Amino acid sequence: MSEAHGDCDAAYLRPLLDALRWLGRDAEEQVAYVTAERVGVDELALMFDDVYQGAGPHLASRPADRTLLEGLDKIDRILDEMTEGPSVLWSREAPFSAREWADLRRRSRSVIGILRRQYPWLWEPVE
Repeated sequence: MSEAHGDCDAAYLRPLLDALRWLGRDAEEQVAYVTAERVGVDELALMFDDVYQGAGPHLASRPADRTLLEGLDKIDRILDEMTEGPSVLWSREAPFSAREWADLRRRSRSVIGILRRQYPWLWEPVE
């Protein structure tokens, strides 16, 4: 990894990208993953939350990441609302039909687009 990217950035941006990719995938892929891993669909939210909690303070300290942080905050709010909502939102059927899951996928894909523009090196192979 080049010095221009910084190990610090990679330490939280790569896991964040991975979590966003899972939240942004089609329902079929999401459910296939959690089924194979023998976990609930809430695991996708937990993956995001784990990395978001670590990345948030780094991003908040950098004015250039304001748009990125706003997008991540929206995803976090959707997940909070889902947690406070009916438990059926965490069933294996919900990613296929719930509006919240569709919104989550759309917003996650949008934030991935922001990451691609701001941090194109994330798409470079890891050495």
